[in-house]
Amino acid sequence: MKQVTDWAKRPFPGEQIYVVGSAYHPYRGYAEGAIMSANNALNNGWQIPIPSPPQLLQRTQTPKSFAEVDWRNIR
Repeated sequence: MKQVTDWAKRPFPGEQIYVVGSAYHPYRGYAEGAIMSANNALNNGWQIPIPSPPQLLQRTQTPKSFAEVDWRNIR
């Protein structure tokens, strides 16, 4: 698996060609692997920084029941 992952980073040395997708990352078969391989290619090839994962929204109060939800502000 590591050989395929390393090959996909630069399949043609000297060319700016990268192979990305979940099949070419250790997290095979998952969307995270596809996203991570694309981020790695952008970072390795063009020094585009890898974005940090989004932060979870902090809720001040969690509704205790269905009736307490303010449905007007949900999008």
